Amino acid sequence: MPTTLSLYIARRFATWFAVLVAVAAVLVLLLDSLELVRRAASRPEVGIATVIQMAILHLPHIIDIVLPFAMLFAAMAALWQFSRHQELAVARAAGLSIWQLLLPGLAVAALLGVVKIAAFNPLAATALSVFEDLEAEHFNKRANNPVLHGSSLWLKDYSGAFDLVIHADTLRPFDQVLEGVTVFQFVDRDRFQNRIDAATAVLSDGTWTFSDVRIVGLDRPMVERESLTLSTKLNWGRLEESFTSPASMPIWRLPTFIRLLETAGFSAVPHRVYFHSALAAPLAMVAMVLIAAGFAIRPPRRGGILSLMTMAAIAGLGFHLLTQVFFRLGLSGQLPAALAAWAPIGCITMLGAAWLLYTEDG
Repeated sequence: MPTTLSLYIARRFATWFAVLVAVAAVLVLLLDSLELVRRAASRPEVGIATVIQMAILHLPHIIDIVLPFAMLFAAMAALWQFSRHQELAVARAAGLSIWQLLLPGLAVAALLGVVKIAAFNPLAATALSVFEDLEAEHFNKRANNPVLHGSSLWLKDYSGAFDLVIHADTLRPFDQVLEGVTVFQFVDRDRFQNRIDAATAVLSDGTWTFSDVRIVGLDRPMVERESLTLSTKLNWGRLEESFTSPASMPIWRLPTFIRLLETAGFSAVPHRVYFHSALAAPLAMVAMVLIAAGFAIRPPRRGGILSLMTMAAIAGLGFHLLTQVFFRLGLSGQLPAALAAWAPIGCITMLGAAWLLYTEDG
């Protein structure tokens, strides 16, 4: 196929994609700002500048989710424009197959998927991390956010009668025990109450149980106890779930963090599933082009454009639901992480190609 024609087709796909992403960004920013304004209505200390800053920081994460759907509708718009202007008919009369005509669009989709992994994902993850910090600060959405450093653990527990900052030198996850524990106990989040040193801490449903305890308070002598029990709403399962969200971590840091979690004895399944899902972005974008092509390349005389667009949108929604079902199965451990991420996208890609073959060749 001539290079000029390939560049023309690729430019149309890229232009429509940019337009739709821009429209989606404006809509998302507006809706997210309205939601944040609603949440800030009862908090006079949260000004409009903070709301706008948070909405902008949250925007890349939402756009990262929306990008495959922008590719779907961009491909539909570009292909329908080609068909309406009889450009597809002329090209095919010149001996070009539909696959040759789609190749530039597929290349653009794959390239955008690579850009999504290499550049946009780290941007979205960093912005989301800052957004979550601001959300915790201004809307009092406090999370445990445990941090692993080698074999040690830092943990915030704001779920009981006291606010606790806990450090453990070593972990025994299979026994659900922390060793070499230091606890800083606060009241009203920022008023220091006590420092607690303990040989071990056991987390069970509803309680922290510390053994061989030494307690030091403000202007009080040290008190030694054999054991101490503090209330909490945390349990070991919720502790594992509260590690840094995979979405707020750049993709290149995930393999190291996964190894760190597994070395410490925690489950890294959510991070593995997210990592493979992020890597599958180029194939997901290609799948969207194939889905769009099956619906959008029909000649105008066949009519039913609105119904075709609706069917393509339904197909895109079905794609999203299928990937989410597999994603949840992967999170629950019922499917391997790689299979949960790649299988639905691979199936949809093959179905899109088969549908296009059926549409074109009967």
